[in-house]
Amino acid sequence: LVKFNLDGQLYDACHKDAVEKCHARKNWHETGVGSKGVMGPEPGYFVLTCLYRHAYDEDDVKLSASCLKEVRRVMRERSVSVRLMPEIADACFNDLAEKCSRKTGVGEELMCLQEMFVKLEPNCQDAVRKYTMMQSRDFRLNQALSKACRQVIKIYCLEFAHEEIDNGDMMDCLLEHKGVPEMNHKCRAYVSHTELISMKDYRFTFKFRQACRSDVEQYCTSKADNADKYSRSNVVHCLSEILIVRIMLGEGPELKKECRKQLRAEYLKLDNAERIIDPELLDVCEADISKNGCQAYETTMLVTECLKEHKLDLEPACRKYIFRKEKLEFNDNTFDGMLQRVCASEIRKLCSTVGHENVLHCLEGHKDDLTMSDDCAELVNKRQHEQASDIRLMPVLYSSCSKEIRELCKNEYTLLKSFPDEDIQGKVIGCLRQWLTENNSKMSDKCRIELKHVIYNTEIDPTLDIPFYTACKSELDRLCADGYATGVGGHRGILECIKARYAEGTVKDETCKQQILRVMKEELADIHLDVNLYQACAMDVRHYCDDVQSGDSKILSCLLSAAQSSNARLSDECRSKLQDRQLIWAKAIKVCCLVFIFQFCKI
Repeated sequence: LVKFNLDGQLYDACHKDAVEKCHARKNWHETGVGSKGVMGPEPGYFVLTCLYRHAYDEDDVKLSASCLKEVRRVMRERSVSVRLMPEIADACFNDLAEKCSRKTGVGEELMCLQEMFVKLEPNCQDAVRKYTMMQSRDFRLNQALSKACRQVIKIYCLEFAHEEIDNGDMMDCLLEHKGVPEMNHKCRAYVSHTELISMKDYRFTFKFRQACRSDVEQYCTSKADNADKYSRSNVVHCLSEILIVRIMLGEGPELKKECRKQLRAEYLKLDNAERIIDPELLDVCEADISKNGCQAYETTMLVTECLKEHKLDLEPACRKYIFRKEKLEFNDNTFDGMLQRVCASEIRKLCSTVGHENVLHCLEGHKDDLTMSDDCAELVNKRQHEQASDIRLMPVLYSSCSKEIRELCKNEYTLLKSFPDEDIQGKVIGCLRQWLTENNSKMSDKCRIELKHVIYNTEIDPTLDIPFYTACKSELDRLCADGYATGVGGHRGILECIKARYAEGTVKDETCKQQILRVMKEELADIHLDVNLYQACAMDVRHYCDDVQSGDSKILSCLLSAAQSSNARLSDECRSKLQDRQLIWAKAIKVCCLVFIFQFCKI
């Protein structure tokens, strides 16, 4: 088969293409003598190599239909052994002898070369790369896989088997059905092999290189000179960072639509892998995976979820890896496979009008909806706790307050710039909250509104308020353990409890006291942020203060005026809650002279 004229079907179908596209002489098959009468090398090898290149050209297939069919037939027949592929056998003679001499079964030599890819000689590596790229388009070039997976293909992937060339659809289908009963040991081994070698070079996945080649060449590989710059994990990381900067800041290059879509597909394939195939995750998190028992989980996604639960205890390199994943998943929720799967029904019912990349923000607003499943509500709550650690995990707040962050929180903004892959434990959010209570006139309406949404969530669940919860956890355990443990009133009950203990003077920790004062200042700025007070007084607000604009304590001032007026009668629940608040505010004045409280207290 090395000789072009030894395969009659191929010769008949491709003679014209060989002459026109590959510069073959019209009569070369009749004589081995060159145009000057000098005996030359057998031209069949060069002609076939040229035809193969044209047959799998990703930009423009120039061969006639009949020739294309015959070239692919011959390629598939030859794929049983590298000995029938001179373009590999010649280039890899030394590597085959040194590294793969014991591999003699169908397809085993090529699989060995692929597994040893990074250790191959340059010429051999180039030949294996080109052939593996062709394999990624045409599953029939992998005879061992085609044979071992015949039953799975027949039942689950038959539509792709009927295509002249599957362009990677067959491998995607086999990966999707890796857990079906028909997937025998050999088929699973070949599919896993393909998964693993795809990590060595993103170009080994046809759809990925087709969709992202121009973006990768322009933004990633052209600026890197490391040996593994084409590795799938490096390319995914590079493209992800471009996407994050674009979403968060509206700056930098924008990935092509088809590349962004395929990047998501590749990211989710890595997450759904039955074993960890991302070399970076293994490299930087192996110790943490073992220490925290995360190896018990079956997929990369579940292992990552396990690591997230122990984020504060992770080694620095592993924690950075997790934070980079979080940045991508929070800025585009379509990359959060767990959220998309667990909350699929809720997303359809409650967030159908919201783009899937922003569904978490929508789901947060429906946490109390009776139609939300416990599993979804639990995951949304978990995501809220994860994003509370850093404003970069809150894309809506970050984009709404980007100007304020740069101008009003310069020190914290410097931290963001200095530590791009490390969470900074709520420092930026803390700065914005301080500006809201002290001088919110410098904040835009959109920033103020979104920040209040975040504060409202921390009122519902104070454990989302990292500075408060960190400072007061020991006091909460000491003073509010009963309500805390039993969940009486939910997390909302915790905040009410610690306020009451503060008024009694039993809170001892000074840092915790300062955080309680800070929470009260926020609540006083807008009665809607004092969830319990507002719920108690909602009817009274509508009755007596309906025309009063929200913010700057205006509604609260209105309610207090009504409470002191002989013409108004507040509900017992509202009057009682106001009195409770006034006791706490009076205590605050004795501890610290806070001008903002004077107008609300009877001294």
